[in-house]
Amino acid sequence: MKVMEPDVYGAFRCVGGKCPDTCCAAWEVVVDSRSAARYAVEPGPFGERLRAAMTRDGEDTVFRLEDGRCPFLNRENLCDIYLTLGEGALCRTCTLYPRFFHVYGGITERGLSLSCPEAARLLLNGHRPPAFVTREEPGLPEPNELNPVLYLALRRCREQIFAFLQNDLPLREKAGRLLAAGEAIQRKINGRRYKSIEAACGEALQKEGVRLSAAQWLPLWQGLEFLGPELPRRLALLVAGENFPEVSGPAEVLCEQALVYFVYRYFLEGAWDRQVLPRVRLVLRLLGLCAALCGEETDGNTLRRYISLCCKEVEHNEENLQRMMSK
Repeated sequence: MKVMEPDVYGAFRCVGGKCPDTCCAAWEVVVDSRSAARYAVEPGPFGERLRAAMTRDGEDTVFRLEDGRCPFLNRENLCDIYLTLGEGALCRTCTLYPRFFHVYGGITERGLSLSCPEAARLLLNGHRPPAFVTREEPGLPEPNELNPVLYLALRRCREQIFAFLQNDLPLREKAGRLLAAGEAIQRKINGRRYKSIEAACGEALQKEGVRLSAAQWLPLWQGLEFLGPELPRRLALLVAGENFPEVSGPAEVLCEQALVYFVYRYFLEGAWDRQVLPRVRLVLRLLGLCAALCGEETDGNTLRRYISLCCKEVEHNEENLQRMMSK
């Protein structure tokens, strides 16, 4: 089986208590059924603590937050479950984050969410765009219902987009042409003309002077669910007018690197439901969100924090994702 991943994927290590924005706060930790069963029979006082912290939220078992923090996140921002029972006792959510996986039959794509500050530090290095490597690993292809012609056409389109994003055009011009490509691809998909998708994508990426209307790039932030007040407060001051936000210098470099990664994470998912244009809208609105925050900021750490914050507010909330993909 083939595996595709960022070339820095294997370098990721959780920095624990040194993290500037712990993932154990604000988010509700969903406990998988296997871990919940283990916690239900864990002996002693710590087992009692585990059971007291678990509650139901709809169909999910979750840890009840205390003052917006996981009840097992101690004062040093370290996990008491990890310290007491070991890494193997962590639930699936905590074991996997910030990793994500997309399986396309014979190839699995995996990556690191930019909502994690350490992942953002690795991926948004300011020197070169994210690079991806493919290699063989043990395992058999998974049966799937993907249309092979559509899937392969979209993979080739994504490679075209990656190459296009390396040019020297302004960020707003790249965003406009990417939208044009998404619209052209979707028209071909709707007409089931899969074999002409690649050519349509290439032609759209060469169009000059494509401008995004506010409705096409604004992140619809007024309707999003926010974990905290910082992002909506800043957006209320920064997002105004019809034009795509101006970015330059380090802000433009890091936003372009984030754009490459958004395309990697979301574009090819359109092969499952034949909905590529909504994913392009999501990519552009995430980019607009990041660009609005970054502006003319020049400090790399601050820029990465802004981009990470945007991803934290959007990428792990299904309602926010659906809203960002809507017309």
